[in-house]
Amino acid sequence: MATTITADQTAESVPVDTDEENLTAVLLDPEAIVRDEFNAREHDTEPDADLINSVKAVGVQDPVSVRPRPNGTYGAFKGWRRTQAAQIANATAEAEGHAKRQLKAYVRADLVGRDAWTH
Repeated sequence: MATTITADQTAESVPVDTDEENLTAVLLDPEAIVRDEFNAREHDTEPDADLINSVKAVGVQDPVSVRPRPNGTYGAFKGWRRTQAAQIANATAEAEGHAKRQLKAYVRADLVGRDAWTH
């Protein structure tokens, strides 16, 4: 359902659907995902060995949240550590006898240009 913005509202002031459980996740190549400039995580931004090993073994179980970028990539504003773990796992997959995996993601086109909602 589309949201109508009146003349006295800005895109930042119009509420968004924050319940991602009602969204459909799509599969994306982890290499097409970069860290969103407005990702809220400022500390512990790198995946640890346990997370990387888990992703290598079973993949990423919970979808990440991304928004499209003008250059065709996606900015991860939620789930950047999982995305990096997937990128690392895919980089070594063939040598370790595993198939490369795609990443489940909620693509939030409704949040393009709405930086406060991602931070």
